[in-house]
Amino acid sequence: MVNRLLPIILLFCSMSMASSFFLEEEQPVPIKEEKKAKWSYGIGTGFSFIFRQFDLSLYGTLQYRINDLWALSGGIASDILESRYDFGARGLWYFYPEDFLMAGVSGVLLVQESGTVFPPRISFGYGKDFLPWERAHFFLRTVISISYVIGDHIESSPTDLGIIEINQVVLHGEFSILFF
Repeated sequence: MVNRLLPIILLFCSMSMASSFFLEEEQPVPIKEEKKAKWSYGIGTGFSFIFRQFDLSLYGTLQYRINDLWALSGGIASDILESRYDFGARGLWYFYPEDFLMAGVSGVLLVQESGTVFPPRISFGYGKDFLPWERAHFFLRTVISISYVIGDHIESSPTDLGIIEINQVVLHGEFSILFF
């Protein structure tokens, strides 16, 4: 009986000694302080759903991060298939470290059959920033937004039958890479 209890007692003693080893050595975990860049710039591509079709655009972006919650962004975009150019500014509100809501004001330079117009446009949307790995010097951004052209409208090119479509509401999607 003693021969059976002795190994069990030794097992419990060794387990309690091993578990107290980790409790005795408290080492504080160093707090890693991230330095966030104030300025970032980048390029991207996007699509616009307009006139029941998708148009491809190229974007250039410059962003200034005011603090953890707010950022200002300026951009220029060009539709590579049509004569449409967009110049504007956006305000970004980060409600989660990577997720943000966007509101923007821009002007759209439209070269149409009836002439060149430059109506203002307002945009609202949602976006997300992705850091591909911990020490990357760039991040990826996706944005989905809806915009409304104020005062004027966007005209399509005439079809074979001479029909011209007009539109004021445009759905946008964007994928960008920004460096900091």
